[in-house]
Amino acid sequence: PGYIHAMNSAVDADLPQAQTIELQQVVGDDSQHVKSTTSEVFTVDEAIEACGYGWFQFKVCMFSGFIWVVDAMEIMVLSILAPLARCDYGLKPWEESLLTSVVFVGMILGFLVWGMVMDRHGRKKVLFVICVLVAVSALISAFAPNYAFLVVFRSIVGFGTAGAFQGVTYFVEFLPVKRRGYVLMLSSFFWTFGTMVEVLLALLLVGHYQLDWHWLLGFTAVPLFIDLLAFPFVPESPYYCISAGDVEKARKILERMAQSNGKVLPVGRLVSVSEKQRITNEGTAMQQHAGGSAETEMSSLVALETVHMDRYDKAELAPEELAESLVSITRVL
Repeated sequence: PGYIHAMNSAVDADLPQAQTIELQQVVGDDSQHVKSTTSEVFTVDEAIEACGYGWFQFKVCMFSGFIWVVDAMEIMVLSILAPLARCDYGLKPWEESLLTSVVFVGMILGFLVWGMVMDRHGRKKVLFVICVLVAVSALISAFAPNYAFLVVFRSIVGFGTAGAFQGVTYFVEFLPVKRRGYVLMLSSFFWTFGTMVEVLLALLLVGHYQLDWHWLLGFTAVPLFIDLLAFPFVPESPYYCISAGDVEKARKILERMAQSNGKVLPVGRLVSVSEKQRITNEGTAMQQHAGGSAETEMSSLVALETVHMDRYDKAELAPEELAESLVSITRVL
């Protein structure tokens, strides 16, 4: 009904012949024109592949890897904290087990939440919230006056550390395809390094200086506060910017990546994958029309109008523009 209404509106408006002439000129262009049109746009994937792996990715790797280190430290400290807290508070076996278990219960809840939040509000912004949440709750737990207080804030730490896994997602979105497997395996180094640091920290504070677990939890939280200082210098994911419709911001991030790596972005306009597919479909329809018989011309025009109707359904094409297209194609036929 929407298409019929648009058609009737166009007929009543008695559109000029200029639209028909323009369409005839477009569908009459040769295949070289179609190829040049589709080559004047590029996607985030193509831009990252052109930039390759370089200094820019190394800096992002260090940033996300540091989050991974802290995540490992917060998990590793559980095996040290539980026995010390048992002696300090006189805990029963089930209370000691609960102190460890609540962290993983919090992580389960975090896994269900952080991915959706990050897709909606962006990678960088949510990672910042996660780091602040973990850093503050971990530091507060270091001043726990009793067992219940410690359980509550360690569960919040678990909820936050679940989001630290999104640091890997953030890092992957800057990697070219051919380097992802190799680099991601190397990034596992940060987790191992974090567990080693926590053990050495416990040996130093608890073993050598005879400090209690409060000091251990406090020093374990310090690296996250350091990582927070790096947030103003790291970019948002260009994939998220494109999905949010902020093409200009995505292009600036990609230009920064290209400059840092000593590369050049592809020539043309940055578009989303769906937008490039639409342009390709329209180009294919025009190319088929340019070199085909009467039957091929009709089918290609129908294909072109199908694309326009699809854009109309997605509210990407105004009713007046759809009407002009319908009338013009009818006149050409």
